[in-house]
Amino acid sequence: MRYPHSMIFTTLTISILFLSTAHAQEDWPKYRREYFNTGHSAETGTLPNGVTTVNSKNISSLALKWSQALGGLITGSPAIVKGSVYVATWGGAIYKLDAVSGVILAHRQLVPTSICTSSNHNCRIAGSPMVAGVIVYIGANNILYALKASDLSIAWSTPISSQAGAEIWSSPVEFNGLVYLGIASHADAPCVKGAVYAVNTVTHKIQWVFNTLDETSCPSGTNCVGAAVWSSAAIDTMNDIVFFGTGNPGSNCHPSTQNATRYPDSIIALKGSPPTLTNFQAIANDIHDLDFGSTPVLTNTATQKWVAEASKNGTVYFVPRGSAGILSGTLSIHIGGNLIASPAVQAGGSNNLYQPTGGGNFIKITQSSTGSLSEPAHTFVSSSSLFSAPLIVNDVALFGSDDFKLHAATLAGSLEFSHQWKDRLGTS
Repeated sequence: MRYPHSMIFTTLTISILFLSTAHAQEDWPKYRREYFNTGHSAETGTLPNGVTTVNSKNISSLALKWSQALGGLITGSPAIVKGSVYVATWGGAIYKLDAVSGVILAHRQLVPTSICTSSNHNCRIAGSPMVAGVIVYIGANNILYALKASDLSIAWSTPISSQAGAEIWSSPVEFNGLVYLGIASHADAPCVKGAVYAVNTVTHKIQWVFNTLDETSCPSGTNCVGAAVWSSAAIDTMNDIVFFGTGNPGSNCHPSTQNATRYPDSIIALKGSPPTLTNFQAIANDIHDLDFGSTPVLTNTATQKWVAEASKNGTVYFVPRGSAGILSGTLSIHIGGNLIASPAVQAGGSNNLYQPTGGGNFIKITQSSTGSLSEPAHTFVSSSSLFSAPLIVNDVALFGSDDFKLHAATLAGSLEFSHQWKDRLGTS
C-alpha cells in the first residue's frame, strides 16, 4: 500500500456548500453511504422543507455555507446523521458539528498528541467514521473506537493489531453485530501482514481475523509481508458476505521481501464465522505497487450480480458474485490513470459507474444488462489528480481534486461546476 503524496491535502477546515436556504436532510452514516457503497444519494425533487435538491440546473448556485477550522489534515469523508456531521483529522481527533451552522458540538482526542512528532504521522486518523444508532465507530492508529454519538465519549475500544507500523486506514463498517475493518501501514515503510478483522459489538472482542497474506505461499524459507487492507468493506446483506480489496506484496515494501502468491492485489469475499474465502487476483506477482486502494461496490444486472473495484493499474474489474462469494467470469475495462478513488454507481436496467482517475479524468463506465462494459464518456477535469470518491445526487456527480476544487459533472459527462476553496494551503 503506497498512496501518492499528492492525495494528502493540507486541509485544516471542513466546509459545507448549500443551495440557498437549503438545510441538511438525508443521513449519510458511513463511507459511500450504504452497504453496497454506491455513493448515490436517495434525495430527489423537492424535500419536505420545500428545498429543491441539487441538480444540473441549479448546481451553479451552490455557495459556501460555513467552514470550520479543525486543526489537522482531513482525508476521510464525513458521516452525517440527524443533522450532525462527524469527521476525524490527522491530529488524532474526531469532531461532531452542527450540519447547518458548523458549530462544534463535541470533540474527542483519541490519539495522545504526546506521541506525535514532525517526522511521523502517529496521530493520523485517515478513514471515515460510521454512525450506527447511538454509536460512532472509527479507527485511530491501530485501535477501533466505539464512541457515544451524543458527546463522543468512549463507550469501548479494541486494539486491532500489535504489528509494528500497523495502522487502520480502512473505514469501519458495522453489520449484524460485527464491525469489519482492515489493517495496513504507512506508505509501505514498513509493510505489515495484511488482515481483515471482525469485532463483536457486544463482547467488544475480535471475533475472527482473516489474514490476507497467506504465509504458506511465501518462497521457501523467507518472510513475506504485504496484502494490506486500506480499502473499506462492501457487504452483500442478503448473503452475509463481506468484500474487501487488498494491497501490494512485499517486493514493493521498505524494506522489501519476497512476494507471497496469496492474496495480494485481490478482491476477496469472506462469508461466515470463521469466514470462508473466495477471491479474484488481478496481478499474480506485482512488482509495481498496483494495489486495490479503492473500495469495492456491488452492482446487479438482469442475469448476474457483480462486485466492481478499481485498481491502481488503471483497470476496473467486474467480478461475478453469488450466494457463496466470488464466481468465475471476471470482466474488466482499462481506463488508465492510477485509480484510487472509489466509483459512484447509478443503478438501473444497465449500471453506470463514475470513476475519477489519477490522470485528472472523470470516466463513465456503462455495464449493460448482459454485463458487457463500455466507456461512453471520458471528461478531462483537471491537470491535478482526482482521488476523491464522487457522490451522485439526481443527475450530477460531485467530487474533489488535488487542485483544491469541488467539481460537478452531469451523468452524461459534461463538467458543469467547479468551486475553488479560498483556504487552500498547498499539499504535503
